[in-house]
Amino acid sequence: MTGDHDDDHPELALDDADARLIAELREAGPAAAGEPDWGALSAGIDMTAGSFYAGVWASNVDFGDDTDLEVDLYGGYRTEWAGFAWDFGVVGYVYGNAPSGVNYDYVEFKVAASRAIGPVTAGAAVDVSPNFFGVDGEAT
Repeated sequence: MTGDHDDDHPELALDDADARLIAELREAGPAAAGEPDWGALSAGIDMTAGSFYAGVWASNVDFGDDTDLEVDLYGGYRTEWAGFAWDFGVVGYVYGNAPSGVNYDYVEFKVAASRAIGPVTAGAAVDVSPNFFGVDGEAT
């Protein structure tokens, strides 16, 4: 070990950060008077440490009820094995200010594999949720 770097403990790295403001211009309504409809504001951040990754993404939402926020928390592990790139991940979707008795929150599990074949990379992914978007049951 040299300096402050420890090879047994990978450094935490900020991979990506973004923020977006999306405006929807309409022919009628507020936009007709020159005012845009500020449809969505979203922001996210992704970090890695070795083969592990984690992130958070958030946006305002409008489901026609009091629900006004979606926050996605995700993490996973990427590796290579048997000539394939593998990604094992989990995402938690959390919704703010949902009405009483409504449960939009759910968790999703992912397994993905890909392989470079010449200039093309081919892959497949399976996402499974034991409680998909407020519905009892399973979605794949």
